[in-house]
Amino acid sequence: MRHVAGTVTHAPPLTAGPRPRGGTEIHDDGTLRVWAVDHNPQVRRAVSRDGTAEVFLVGGCLASSSEARGAADSAARGYWHAAGRLPGSYLGIVRVGRTVRITGDRAATVQVYWIATESTVTWSTSASAMAALTGAAPDPVRLLAEITTWGVEPGVNGWFRGIHRVPPGSALTVAPDLPPALQR
Repeated sequence: MRHVAGTVTHAPPLTAGPRPRGGTEIHDDGTLRVWAVDHNPQVRRAVSRDGTAEVFLVGGCLASSSEARGAADSAARGYWHAAGRLPGSYLGIVRVGRTVRITGDRAATVQVYWIATESTVTWSTSASAMAALTGAAPDPVRLLAEITTWGVEPGVNGWFRGIHRVPPGSALTVAPDLPPALQR
């Protein structure tokens, strides 16, 4: 099953957390780890001119290098949304200092699902991969709503119990000493 997965850890050991079977590591800086499973996605990294922010774009981002750098510069100034407004279908990861924001694309073709433990936030672009990791059962009410109300934005609830979803236009924000939160 093709997807991108990762962990954000702020407590020792920094390499703690699950890793996907068959995944190829595409980033590891001790706190943020990212893997691609069953494919070799395009990965672009841009650092702000002042070096305080970086943006990772995983997938089919159509932005030029200068547009990606502009998104990193915007993130350094507090406008992290710029990384999610670039053209294409991709996963965006924005790091400013020790705060990490993870977002799917605006059209919801790349979605982000996540769970949190005391020390690690684990996320994936595959809800079923997260369910396999946690043993989560499907949420029949949520699945029925998806089938019968096609086109309605489901919000933060995933298709499996206990697995959260990041709505389009929002980001999962992970910062030291704070619980994970969604930001719009």
